[in-house]
Amino acid sequence: MSAPERIFLGWEQPLAEAVADRLLAAVPRQDGIWDLGAQLVLVPSAFASRMVQEALARQAGALLLPQITTPSLFLSGAGFQTGDPELAEPEEVAGREVMALAWVAVLTDPDFNRADYPALFQQDRPGPMTPAGALAFAQDLLQLQDELGVAAEGLGFAETARHAAWKRPELQAAAGQVARWEQLARLEERYLGKLAALGLVDHNRHRRQVALSSDLPAGIEAVWLAGVIDLPPLLETALTVRGTRAAVRVLIAAEPGDAGAFAAWVAVAGFCGNGTRRAETGGWPRVSGPFGAAAPHPGAGRWRFHAGGGGASGGGAV
Repeated sequence: MSAPERIFLGWEQPLAEAVADRLLAAVPRQDGIWDLGAQLVLVPSAFASRMVQEALARQAGALLLPQITTPSLFLSGAGFQTGDPELAEPEEVAGREVMALAWVAVLTDPDFNRADYPALFQQDRPGPMTPAGALAFAQDLLQLQDELGVAAEGLGFAETARHAAWKRPELQAAAGQVARWEQLARLEERYLGKLAALGLVDHNRHRRQVALSSDLPAGIEAVWLAGVIDLPPLLETALTVRGTRAAVRVLIAAEPGDAGAFAAWVAVAGFCGNGTRRAETGGWPRVSGPFGAAAPHPGAGRWRFHAGGGGASGGGAV
């Protein structure tokens, strides 16, 4: 799979204006109208979407707008037209509250015994958890699932256990980590069963399925990444897969002469507030924001997963 096309926008315009310019330059004007309907633009927020649409309206007048969405909505598969039979009839994705209650149901089930999970619970408290304790633990588990879910592979507890076992099997400390992840995987299996009994699917499982498919909304010929600074690894995977069906273009708010600081797959470089540069390995080129600034600067670092350690952790500011 090829790397995305990188397009450097310079620093002279606010990012929304520069993005609009580049989108209009990508399609011919026919009968006085620009047709951007075959373009899909990923922006960081609904506010950024409005700014791009307003910039397009100012610059073009009569046009058919592109499809503009956020990474979260993109990974939900909303509006996708698919040939995948498993996605042809979209599953109903459980909401946050339902997922929390499913975990509570697992942890308070009379058949659940904390003594069966010695790597997770103190052994002086066997049996099921209290509702209050289960709800608190459920929130921790949901957060951990979300952190693992944005990894490039869209990890769950079972996949994480396999990663941990493969990474450092010779270390005694790693053996404890493996046991912990394996017991979490057993719990997650029971949790997924609770959701399945309700006809629901976990939202991280659904996002992984969407990311690994090659599906796009009907008629899309190009996907543009605009202003998404903190690119989740799972979104990188999704766009890489889509590169077999559509052009993938990354809009970078920097001068073309700075291209050496931006490597598509190996390292990224951001501009700190004092004008210095700092490289960070392991990702796509960052796109600067905010949309309204004439000379935007990159923001916070990306998530990283440590298979042998405590899960995912957020990086610092670039």
